[in-house]
Amino acid sequence: MPALSGCFGNDRNTSLNEDDLTISPEILTGAAFQLVEVSAQKAMSVHVPYFILDQVSGYVINSTTLNFETEGTQIIQMLTPSNVEIAYFLIGEVGQDKWEMRDTNQSWKEWFNSSEFTVSPYAYLEHPIIRPARSGTSAEVGANQSTGLIDGYTIYEWMLMFTDVNDGYNERWGPFVFFDPIYDRALNFLMSEFNSMGFDSQIHRYTLSSTPYAVNVCGYKTGTMYPDEWLVLGAHLDIA
Repeated sequence: MPALSGCFGNDRNTSLNEDDLTISPEILTGAAFQLVEVSAQKAMSVHVPYFILDQVSGYVINSTTLNFETEGTQIIQMLTPSNVEIAYFLIGEVGQDKWEMRDTNQSWKEWFNSSEFTVSPYAYLEHPIIRPARSGTSAEVGANQSTGLIDGYTIYEWMLMFTDVNDGYNERWGPFVFFDPIYDRALNFLMSEFNSMGFDSQIHRYTLSSTPYAVNVCGYKTGTMYPDEWLVLGAHLDIA
């Protein structure tokens, strides 16, 4: 499907433009991992600035650059953005590995219209995204965030259940005693999940804290590319 629109202004590489690149499926599904075919009509590099599932390592990486020595198609598994209507694919010369990027608080449209982009412009392709709504929901109750890998509608439903005074969860904060068997069962379950993913899982008990006693389950894994750097991901669970 041709792009909705695409641009290359004062590009140093005027032989490449958005018409040289096609993306399939015709419409990407927002907030979901999916197989995406990237087809080049001639030699080029295509930078995909989204989460990609690496087929070799099994890890998710935050972007990738595809090199095409000639016309061809490459398939990636990509997590399509959740709350935008357009995905952007950046186009450059074969072997290009550096791309001037937008700031984190800047949209792609703002970046392409900025004076900074005109310093080192490149071609790019815009491709449509639709995030489908859960059946039976409306925009007023959160349909726009009701599907995908993680959806806000489900989180909202869980929060309603947790805060309902008739469900009994309000009295299950803890643990209020050391080594509470119900709480420890949840801790051991989380440890096993970390272990199954190859992490060194550990339970940290903070015995000097006031009730409820604080307990954390942590999973550690030494990186292969950057073993001296730390990336910390956290979640919060207060019920057994």
